[in-house]
Amino acid sequence: HGVERVSAAVVARFQRDKDFARQLLLNHITDFRGMINAFPGANTSQGSGDTVRTQAGNSYTLWTGAALPRIGGNPIIYMNHRVSNGFVHVIDGVLLP
Repeated sequence: HGVERVSAAVVARFQRDKDFARQLLLNHITDFRGMINAFPGANTSQGSGDTVRTQAGNSYTLWTGAALPRIGGNPIIYMNHRVSNGFVHVIDGVLLP
């Protein structure tokens, strides 16, 4: 869903500019290695925000709490899928570099 909201100009740049494409992909890999519900404030009604850093070097606030968790304003719609080096969480959106 999130990719559908990206402008045609961004998609075209992604297709022609390898460095931009690399940065865009690295922007979706963060230093957060845990489960979303283990994040500080995840199980409180007030929620909590904390900063996570991407492999592209950008920082975003990860908000957790009573509503769907969010990162960079995008809802995290699938979370806590275990992989060999941590967990995968899927957002409904794109974190542009």
